[in-house]
Amino acid sequence: MDLQSPEQVDLEAAPGDSFGVQLTVRNGGPSAARGAVMMLWADYYTAYAGNFSNCRYSEGNPVICHFDSDLDPEKTYRLSSELPLKLADEVRSGTSFDNSVTWWTTDDWNASGNDEYFGDVKPGTGEPLRLVEVESTSRRAAPQTDIEWLNNITNLHISVSGNHYADLAAEPASASATAGKTVAIRPTVRNLGPAIAEATWNLTEPVVEIVLPGGTTAVEASGDCAPITEKGWDIQEEWGKPGASRYGCLTSEIAPGQTYFFDFTLQVDKITPNAPGQLTVTFPGDPQAANNTAEIVLKPASTGNNGGDNGGDNGQGGGGGDGGSLPITGSSTGLIAGIGALLLVAGAGGYLVARRRKTRFVA
Repeated sequence: MDLQSPEQVDLEAAPGDSFGVQLTVRNGGPSAARGAVMMLWADYYTAYAGNFSNCRYSEGNPVICHFDSDLDPEKTYRLSSELPLKLADEVRSGTSFDNSVTWWTTDDWNASGNDEYFGDVKPGTGEPLRLVEVESTSRRAAPQTDIEWLNNITNLHISVSGNHYADLAAEPASASATAGKTVAIRPTVRNLGPAIAEATWNLTEPVVEIVLPGGTTAVEASGDCAPITEKGWDIQEEWGKPGASRYGCLTSEIAPGQTYFFDFTLQVDKITPNAPGQLTVTFPGDPQAANNTAEIVLKPASTGNNGGDNGGDNGQGGGGGDGGSLPITGSSTGLIAGIGALLLVAGAGGYLVARRRKTRFVA
C-alpha cells in the first residue's frame, strides 16, 4: 500500500485560540492497509488539546493516534473529528508555525520501534478518533508495507492573526575607553511585550543593526551578528567575524520583559565624542518605532576604568566571541523530527542532516 496525505494544510488562528485541524489520508497503493498510525509533531506554542482514547501525548513528545480500521486501496479517509490544537496566548501576531503530520501503516510503525522510543504515555479518556471514508473505489490485496515514502507527510502551516505584537526596544550602551586599547561593549535590546519576540534565524535580513562608534573596529564580534559591507550581509558564512564597524544581527527568542545583548570587543584607535555608534531595531510588526534606536557612546576613561557601563541580561542574552556553533535556522523542529523518524525506518543511517538555509542581505 501507499499512504498519501496533502503536502500542506494552511490554517489561521489568533493568540489564545483553540482551533481544529481536519486531516485526510489516502491509500494509493494496490492493497488494503490493516490499520494506520498518525503522528503529529506540534510546536510548543501550538499544543495538542485533545482527549481521544486512541491518541496519546505528553509535552515534548509527538501526538500518536492508532487506528484499527482497514484503509482500502484507492480510498480517502478523514478524521471523524477535527484534531484540536491550542495557540499560546503569548505568541506574536504576524508570525507562523509549522507542524508535521506523518501517516504510517501499522506494520511499519511496529517495525520502527517508536512505541518503545517515545515511552509509556497514557492515552486520553474520551471517545476514540476514527477514520471516515470520503470516497471509494475497488479493493485489491498486497504486502503490508508503504511502497512510497515522503508522500505521507503533511505540513500544518499555522499563521497567527490578530493585533498582538512585540515591542522590541533599543537600549543605550556606553563604555569608558582609552585610545590604543580595547574595550568591551554590550549593545542590548529589550522586549517590552506584550508578545514573545520569536527567534529570527529564518529571516533573510537582520533585525538589529549595530554601527560602532567612530574610531573603533571590532576585534571580537557577537556570534549573533555578521558584518554589513559593500558586498552585503551573510550571517551563515560570516557570523561572529571581526574587523568591521557595522554589523547586522539576528536573535533567539526573547520573552516579554527580557533583554538580549550582543557582546563586542573594540579596538579603540581614537575617541571621537561627536561620532557615537548606533543600535537600530527593525523587528517584524514592531508597534513602536520611537524606541527603535539608541546610541552607543565611548567616554574617555579615568585612571583604572576601562569597561562597559551598561547592565546585565535578566537571564537571557546573545553571544559574541564565544566560539559557539552556528545557531539552528530555517525549518520547523517538528517537521525535521517527523522526517527524521521516517528516515530511520527507511534505513538512512539513523540521522538527519538538516541543510541550513542561506541567509543573505544586500545593503
